[in-house]
Amino acid sequence: MQQTEKETGKLFHELWKKFTNKIFNQSLELIFNRYKVNKFDFKIIKNKDILDAGCGSGRHTVASAYLGAKKVVGIDISKGQVKLNNKNFKHIKNIIFKQSSTDQIGYKSNHFDYVISSGVIHHTKDFEKSLDEIIRVCKKNGKIFLLIYGAGGFRWPIIKALRPMAKKIGINEIKKSMKISNFPLNNIKHFIDDLFVPIQKITPKKEIIKMLRYKKIKNIQFWNTTKTFDHEADFKSYLNEFKKLKTIFSNVKKNQPEKDIAIKIINIYIQKINSILKQKISIKKKRQVIIGEGNHRILMTK
Repeated sequence: MQQTEKETGKLFHELWKKFTNKIFNQSLELIFNRYKVNKFDFKIIKNKDILDAGCGSGRHTVASAYLGAKKVVGIDISKGQVKLNNKNFKHIKNIIFKQSSTDQIGYKSNHFDYVISSGVIHHTKDFEKSLDEIIRVCKKNGKIFLLIYGAGGFRWPIIKALRPMAKKIGINEIKKSMKISNFPLNNIKHFIDDLFVPIQKITPKKEIIKMLRYKKIKNIQFWNTTKTFDHEADFKSYLNEFKKLKTIFSNVKKNQPEKDIAIKIINIYIQKINSILKQKISIKKKRQVIIGEGNHRILMTK
């Protein structure tokens, strides 16, 4: 296991292990809502063998079990998270969690009917190798669900600009600030992910389509980008992300120059977004400029 993988696994495990049942159940509800909005065919899951590649807290693993899967395997790079998941969900008999990297999955080719990888391979050192492994273990004509970061918009540029400041201030100080600000645990996980995870790969829509077609993937379906039930759903929710970032850095107790620089950067972005929102251009155009592609949620066939 590479050092980057260890760091990523440890980072997320430290966040997920603090999740309450309430927050976990909210994450399940979010999955079910997105399935419903995108008219997901539950026959893809019913009585099928499923892999959740990079399962994290186990939300997709558990959701699939609840939706009638025959068996669900959740793999994660964090040994601690795998142990915790097996303990937390031992009452669900058709699931199991195992330690594994997504770039070397310990199953034979064409093994699973449905493979899920939600918000994972954009954090790996070899994005394409992980993608190849996910495709390899899926059966011919089986289904794959992939969530990766898309390009465009203002959020990723500001995150990239703030990461050096956050690193200098320190992860513990950033966490303290969010606790002082009464951020819920899922928000803390969200921003720690953005500001401190070692690798973040942004993939334009054209690039991932080209890559998938080269790998002979069929029926590439991008899910709805407005009914996402998160910060990408509308301009108000999106702008609120920037305001939360400002709160995080404003409530850092240490008086460091990086704190002031971060706040100035955030203010510039907030002013820019508000300026664009006032312009007499279409909502579609505003969305393209401000939010960009958003996260890609892709359902496809091998």
